[in-house]
Amino acid sequence: MNIQQSEIQREISAVLADTAKSVTAKWDVVIHANGVDHTPIYVDLVETEHNFMSKWHSVQAIEVVLTLAQVEYHIIPNRSKLEVTLTKTIMMEGPSPVINVAAPKSSFRYSAKLYDNSSELLTGNNPALGTEEVAGRAAVKKIRIQLINPHLDHLLKQTVGGIFRQTSGANLARLLLVEYSRTDIKDSSTYIKGAQLAPNFSERVMEHIEIPHLTPVVDAPDIIHRNCGGIYPAGFKHYLWGQHWYLFSPYDVTAYDKTKRTLTVVNVPANRLRDVERTYRTTPTQVIVLATGDMTHTDNSEQNQLNLGNGVRFVNADLITEGFITVDNNRASVDKSKTVNEFVVAERPDKLNKILESPRRITSAKYLEYGALAERMGFVIQIAWEHSDHGLLYPGMPVKFMYTQNNVAEQLMGILLGCHTFHMPVTSNIRATKLVAKTALTIFLQRNVKLSNATV
Repeated sequence: MNIQQSEIQREISAVLADTAKSVTAKWDVVIHANGVDHTPIYVDLVETEHNFMSKWHSVQAIEVVLTLAQVEYHIIPNRSKLEVTLTKTIMMEGPSPVINVAAPKSSFRYSAKLYDNSSELLTGNNPALGTEEVAGRAAVKKIRIQLINPHLDHLLKQTVGGIFRQTSGANLARLLLVEYSRTDIKDSSTYIKGAQLAPNFSERVMEHIEIPHLTPVVDAPDIIHRNCGGIYPAGFKHYLWGQHWYLFSPYDVTAYDKTKRTLTVVNVPANRLRDVERTYRTTPTQVIVLATGDMTHTDNSEQNQLNLGNGVRFVNADLITEGFITVDNNRASVDKSKTVNEFVVAERPDKLNKILESPRRITSAKYLEYGALAERMGFVIQIAWEHSDHGLLYPGMPVKFMYTQNNVAEQLMGILLGCHTFHMPVTSNIRATKLVAKTALTIFLQRNVKLSNATV
């Protein structure tokens, strides 16, 4: 395969010819320990993990190098009350560490926790720790620190409960997340502005939705999803991204054409465009990314369909109390075609569909049944986006994945399930202040892929 002969080359050329990107930055760290500020010798890593499937918020961490005295005499003893100010300064393209004066700086003060609290000073095994002065000259030490947005502590303390009447699940989940997030928050940088709902949510108004008292607010949307019969027909997740909550369906591969801002990922085989700094471009409705790194492909859909089924059968509970039977000549009869829901999400290639009875048997929660099947209709990939800007993404972003097969561009639709970004030094020189971003994208894709001679 020659990628220059592919239709995808047009998109590659458009990205490479686009304007300069802000993909490198200088990161400044100040550690506040019991009223004393400590500046590391250098910053080795700034990491941000967004896992939309297992968490509702980001996990941020840094790795910094300080003197042994700073770590053992100041950081570790004050580990319960640490704070970190992290400042990002955008740099220009190219190998030289030139600050982009046109780009604004961003700075935020976090609560901080050490990943490793063990103290060499306490064990007494290091002779260089005899005095603070000697330790300051003797050695350096790298530490890893988790950064915690103070707003998350506030959210974790909020609880809710009660019976909410005449409302849809989507509206109730959106209302609770936004309103309880705003309580007593005066800092505009963390103030929750609202919630974004992905398309295809259920507008069904429920007579009542019950939430047990003392339920953590961040857990309430999942309870609402179950108790209202499903907010989305292809699964449901919620995630706090920046100053907005996002409610979305993680397996809805039909959302691309119904969404205003989408992601297109072009799979460029590894090492074809090594060290290229421009790997994306944006339009008013799209983010187009050249994925120039390695890719992994995990597909359990075949096993899941064979074991758990590609279809489901259940009795419609809405008809149990009215319309379930008809009486004629003192004889009650049931019409299966009207009372039993039986459907297949996708036909098996061999036409041998496996339709199993739902564990609920009698239910009106059709969206919950659909969601269980939707997960079996696709697979997950993880692909590297080098020189990235994950701030252009958002939870549940619809994805078009483009790859080549026999020099012909093919595409699959999917949903973004997460992104994990590492800001690392460009060189091994400890004086280097320029860190470049690399992001691992986790994407759920539809199953109907042409596997023979394909790149996925």
